[in-house]
Amino acid sequence: MKIERTLQAIPTMSDEAVVGVRANVERLLAHGTKAQKAAAEEVLLALEARVVDQAAAQSAHVAALSPVERIVEAFRAQPLKEIERKVVQVLLDNPDATSQVLTKKAGWTGKTAWQTRFVTMCKLREDRLSTAEADETRTADFYVGMLADYSKATQGFTIKPEAADAFASLGLHAAAPAPAAETADA
Repeated sequence: MKIERTLQAIPTMSDEAVVGVRANVERLLAHGTKAQKAAAEEVLLALEARVVDQAAAQSAHVAALSPVERIVEAFRAQPLKEIERKVVQVLLDNPDATSQVLTKKAGWTGKTAWQTRFVTMCKLREDRLSTAEADETRTADFYVGMLADYSKATQGFTIKPEAADAFASLGLHAAAPAPAAETADA
């Protein structure tokens, strides 16, 4: 089985083409001849190397970006869903609010619905938001810390300045504070 052309093409293949090659490899590993299985193993190794190379290239790219650029790129590559837009907006509008307050302001029930959605939003974009090495044991604090600061004293969350700037360039701004009520002179 001649696989040289396939091996040479793997580094520049589209993701869709890789899916097709991987399906063919899996089929050959399960049902191919001894020679086909050996060739499929070689192609599989090349596919795995491609994943590692792409991850390294992505990490280098992300590390070269400023924090604002990194956040903007993450949310342009994977645009905000409506619920995520609400998660960000409620944080922008309510600095130093607790998860329970943010949850209520968003119109949800429970004490941690806002934080759960915020963590999920960040986790989905981890490859572009974080310059840290991938780790299977990330905590919610790690993900929140990508875009927000947490105060142990107040138990409140505040959007990081660079995240506020990035979201502003994406069209999300903190709502103007309500005007203070004027006191009447007696």
